[in-house]
Amino acid sequence: MPISYKTACKLHDRYQIIRYMDFKTNKYIMAVFTDIDGTFIGNDTFDPGENIELLEEFDRHNHFFGFNSSKTFHEIVSMQKKFKIKYPFICETGGGIYHTKKLGFECGKKRDDYFILSESIKIHRFSDLVRELIKNNFSHDFELYDDLSQFEKSKLTGLSGSNLAQASDRDFSILIKHSGNKKSFKELSETLNSHNLNLIQGGR
Repeated sequence: MPISYKTACKLHDRYQIIRYMDFKTNKYIMAVFTDIDGTFIGNDTFDPGENIELLEEFDRHNHFFGFNSSKTFHEIVSMQKKFKIKYPFICETGGGIYHTKKLGFECGKKRDDYFILSESIKIHRFSDLVRELIKNNFSHDFELYDDLSQFEKSKLTGLSGSNLAQASDRDFSILIKHSGNKKSFKELSETLNSHNLNLIQGGR
C-alpha cells in the first residue's frame, strides 16, 4: 500500500518515498511519467541518483514508465545508454514523443532506434523570425542562446564538452537568455503568441 501523506511529509527525498511503496497491484497497471533533473540525476552536479534502480521494480510488475523532460532527444538517449536502460520519453517539453517496443506496437518511422510517436514542427522554420523579433524589439532584455560564447553557455547551463553540445542541439525549441523584468517577458510572450509560438520559463 502507498504510504500515508503524513508519513511522506516526514521523508526528505523522493527515493525514500517511492521505496516504501508497494509496486504490486492486482487490478491496475500504473503509468508513470517523471522529469529527469532532480529525480534521476542531480540538479547541480548531474550525477545519477539511486532512483534509477527503481525502474526494475516497475518492469517487474509490468507497469509503464516514461521520461518527460525539457532535455533534448540526444541528451535523453545518451543518458539511457549510460544507465543501460531504454524507456519511452518526451523531450523538449512535449516537442517530441518517442517509444520502444515496450508499448506493444511499432510505428513505421524510427529515430536512433526509437519509434517516433509524435514530433512538433521543427523550430528552424521559426528561428529567423524569432531572431528578428528580438533584434528589433527586445535586444536589451533577451539574448539568443546560440549567440552566446561557449564559455557563457557553459556558465549558464553548468555543462561542458559533449554534454553541452547535446543540450544545445535542439529540434523543437529555442533557448533565450532573459535579463529583463516581468513586463518584457510578458511583451515578448504576447508577440510570440501572435505567431503561434509559446515562451516558457525554464528551470535553469
